[in-house]
Amino acid sequence: MHKKALTVAIAGALAAPMAAQAVDFTISGHVNRALVVVESDDKDSSKAEVVNNGSSSTRIRWTGSSEMMGGNSVGIQVEYQETGDGSLGLRHANVNYAGEFGKVTIGQGSEAGDGSAYKGGVGTFGVGHGQEKGSAFTLGSYFGSLDAGTRTNMIRYDTPSIGPVGAALSVGNNDRISLAATLSTEFSGSSFNAMVASLREDSNVMGKAQETIGASFGVSMANGLGISGAWARGDNHGSTAAKASEEMMGCFGDSSGEMTEMVAHTANADVMNCGSGNSLGYYMSDATPAMMGTDPSYFQAALAYTFGDTTVSASWYSSEDFKNKGSEGTAIGIGVNHNMPKVGAQVYAAVQGYDAEDRMAMDAMGMPLDTDETVLVVGTRVKF
Repeated sequence: MHKKALTVAIAGALAAPMAAQAVDFTISGHVNRALVVVESDDKDSSKAEVVNNGSSSTRIRWTGSSEMMGGNSVGIQVEYQETGDGSLGLRHANVNYAGEFGKVTIGQGSEAGDGSAYKGGVGTFGVGHGQEKGSAFTLGSYFGSLDAGTRTNMIRYDTPSIGPVGAALSVGNNDRISLAATLSTEFSGSSFNAMVASLREDSNVMGKAQETIGASFGVSMANGLGISGAWARGDNHGSTAAKASEEMMGCFGDSSGEMTEMVAHTANADVMNCGSGNSLGYYMSDATPAMMGTDPSYFQAALAYTFGDTTVSASWYSSEDFKNKGSEGTAIGIGVNHNMPKVGAQVYAAVQGYDAEDRMAMDAMGMPLDTDETVLVVGTRVKF
C-alpha cells in the first residue's frame, strides 16, 4: 500500500472511535543491505559479508502531528534501527510542540549538533568515514565523523528560521550541551547548505569535560557539480581518553632502572624492541587527561557530479588521534549511486582504500604498525 494511502487508512481507523484525540501518523523507513568485500594487507585472502549498511542503517519510524489552537501543533516521533547484532535499537521516542515560537522536543532524539558532519553532503554510499560494518572491516576505530551530537534523552529547542539561518540548543542527560547553527539557501538553481555545531559532555575523567566542535558544508550547482567538506576536532574525546590508571609497557635501563621508552600496552606490544642494555617491563601510571587523553580530528572533502538520477563522487578523508594519541587514518574512495524515485529505491557501489598508522603498536620490525584495507561495497536501499 502506498505511504499516503496507508497514512489515511490508519488515521481514519483511529479517528472513528477517538475523533477528539486522534493524531494522524505515518509509517515510513527503509531497508538497506550491502555486500562488503574487504582485502587487508595482513590477511592471506579477502573476506565477504552481507551486512546492514552502517552509513544509513535499516530502520522503521512512526511520525505524527495534530493541530492545536493558535496555529500550534503537537507531534510524535518513534523510530527503531537495526543494530550490529541484527536486533532493533531505539533511535527516537519523543514529543514535540511547534509554532511561531519555534519547536521544543522532549525525549530521545537528535541533539542540536547531530549530523554536523553531513550537512549538505554531496557524496555517495560507501565512501567517507569508515562506516562499513561486519567483522571483515577492522580499521573502523581509526576513522569517524566526530558529530557534535548524537541521539539521546534530551530537551531541544529550535528557533524559528530567520531567512536562511536557523539555530538549535539541546540539553541532555550526563550534562550534555549541544549548540548548532545552520544556513540553507538557493541561488540561480544552485543550493548551499552548511552547519557548525559544538558539544560539551561530562567525561567522568578527573572532572574534565569532553568537547567537540565541527562544521560541514555542501554546494550543489545547477550544472550537476557538487562540492562538500567537513571538519571536526575533539578534546579528550577519543576511545583512549584518560583513565584513573593505565597499564603501560616500557623499556627500562638495566643500570638506572628509569624508563627510557614507553608505549601503551597493546596486543602487539610484546614485539617492542628495547635495544641493547634495556629490558622490557610494565608500568602502572596514574594517567591524566593531558598525558593520556587524545584530541582527535579529521577533515574530509568530496567532489560529485549528478546527471539524471545518477551521482558519481570521489572522497578524501584524513584523521588523527582517533584510536590513540599519534594514530593516523587516510581514506580515498570513489562511488556511484543510482536513484529510482518512482519506487523509492537506490542501488550503489563504491571502492575505498583505508590506511591506518598506529604509533602505539609495533610491527615485527619494531616500526609503527601500518595497515591497509581495501573495501568494496555494493548494495541497495529501498524506502517505504
